[in-house]
Amino acid sequence: MLLSDRIQTSKPHSSRIAWLDIAKAYGIFLVFYGHLLESFVDLDYVLLLSALKFKHSFHIPLFFILSGYVYKDKKQSLGYFLKYQALSRLLPVLVFNTIGLGIALVFPAGQQEAWNLEAYVFHWLKLLRGFPVFSAVTWFLVCLFVVEIIHFGLKRYLRSARAIFGAAIAFSVVGALVNSQFDLVVSLTGIDRNVWYVYEAIAAYSFYLFGLGCARLRVFASDGGAHPHRGRSLAVAVGGVALTVLTFGLNSGPFRGSIEIVSMAVASYGNWFWFLLTALAGALATMAIAQLTPPWPPLLDIGRSTLILLGLNGILDNTFNIEIVRAIAPYFNLQNSATAHILAFGLTLLSLLVAWPVAKLLNTVVPQLMGRPKARGPWLKPLVR
Repeated sequence: MLLSDRIQTSKPHSSRIAWLDIAKAYGIFLVFYGHLLESFVDLDYVLLLSALKFKHSFHIPLFFILSGYVYKDKKQSLGYFLKYQALSRLLPVLVFNTIGLGIALVFPAGQQEAWNLEAYVFHWLKLLRGFPVFSAVTWFLVCLFVVEIIHFGLKRYLRSARAIFGAAIAFSVVGALVNSQFDLVVSLTGIDRNVWYVYEAIAAYSFYLFGLGCARLRVFASDGGAHPHRGRSLAVAVGGVALTVLTFGLNSGPFRGSIEIVSMAVASYGNWFWFLLTALAGALATMAIAQLTPPWPPLLDIGRSTLILLGLNGILDNTFNIEIVRAIAPYFNLQNSATAHILAFGLTLLSLLVAWPVAKLLNTVVPQLMGRPKARGPWLKPLVR
């Protein structure tokens, strides 16, 4: 599972909050959708660039907000905390990138076609710098690991909602300063971009704290989350969608990625004000829509499998997505906006449906390697107690 398995009890899913799982399901759909959109844009089907920019403006902040929302404080020693977090966050990164390496050796894509075995090993060893190559989207788990370490050190000072939101604002301000003077900060610290995603973690922690603060104030439900106020959710959904649509295009950069879009993975935020406003609006809208969505079992199950689906999507994106798009695109009129969007949406559903049973299998056979180190499985004993 992505974000947290802390709300599980001895009865599977018995104390889970349905709308949180649905929100994660919507989020992982956006991850699959976004990576397919990137493949279309990389092949110069630019009609899909606007949809890509819209999606990128908020989907990763959504996951960090949800991570903070489900956080439960526990009394743990530093050693146990680091061990548990490494097993639940970093071990899946290692597993998926090792699988991805094996698949890339058999089906090389892009510049990998020119790599020799030494180059493959070199890029796999970038994991020591916290930089995943063969399932790149697992950068989120690396960054979340760093965010949770920061919170472990600061949580004693964040006992009230006022302190939590104050810290969220402070980290956002620091994130804005780092963003505006990024090259200077890199030169002063000697820490390159993407090294354990420490720069990205500054912005990510502000969203994490926002989610934690919302949970503390019971923003979405009087009982802490299980039964949201539907009227409030409807208002947030409508307002959030409208604000996201109106503002995502106003962020004109400058950006650091190869495409002129927000990309937290490479600390590319553009204008900080528009980034922050649109990210919060889009994330809150997605959460509100999830609260209004009936608890359809397949949607809930996908939401409970998001960590595994994240890793699998990284492998799909690394090796297969662009080749699939390149193979089928000539059979469609992608100069027609509606056709292009329908095809991208359909391929997203198809790839998610292919990955879902694989995720269920992995979660059954080796849950300990999939972010649940306390689980029992048929092949492995619990990795931690």
